[in-house]
Order: sequence, then C-alpha cells, then structure tokens
Amino acid sequence: MSTNVDIPKTESQTRPLSRLEPEQQKEVWKKAVETAPEGKVTAKHVESIVRGVSPKHTPIIKHELISDDFQNAFNEMVNELKNANALKWKETSYQGALEMMRTLVTITEQMRCK
Repeated sequence: MSTNVDIPKTESQTRPLSRLEPEQQKEVWKKAVETAPEGKVTAKHVESIVRGVSPKHTPIIKHELISDDFQNAFNEMVNELKNANALKWKETSYQGALEMMRTLVTITEQMRCK
C-alpha cells in the first residue's frame, strides 16, 4: 500500500526550505502546496512563504549581544555547510574546509577593529 505524498520535485523548490528546521520545512511545504497559484508550486512561491517564517534559533553565546541579522546569517551559513556535508563535500578536503573557517574568524576579527 503506497501513499501519495506531494514533495518538492526540484532543487530550486528545496533550497529556500534548507534554511528552516525540519518541522518548519514540512509546515512551509504544506502551505506552499495549499496556496500555490494555479496549483503550481514555484521556487519563488516557496521563498515568499519561507520569508514569512522566523527560524527557530538559539544564540550560541547567550550572554553576548547577537543581532537577529547576524544570527540569521550564521544560521544560513550553518545550513549551507550541512548541505555541503550531505553532498559529501565533493572535492573539498577537511583541511581546506578548516582553513576557510579560520579565514572567517580572521575576517570577523578585522571587522571588529573598524
């Protein structure tokens, strides 16, 4: 016995969902399907619904001031890294990935000095 579940069919439909927690992804996708213009779920439509949902997040450093904009940028970066990891990082070495993370720390430190 099989069930017919409407799921995203293209990468462009799933990309906006990747910024959300799994439960939020399900809710947003359901809403996208239910409200799709002419029954056609487009990436643009999914993105518009995602923008209306605030991501669930907890700042890593609770006693420090972290703006919502910075936290959202951080969350998006973490999600992109998770996506890259799910793709097995293709041809990126572990050392290469660490070096790039160190570069982000350096950039952040330089921004603080300005």
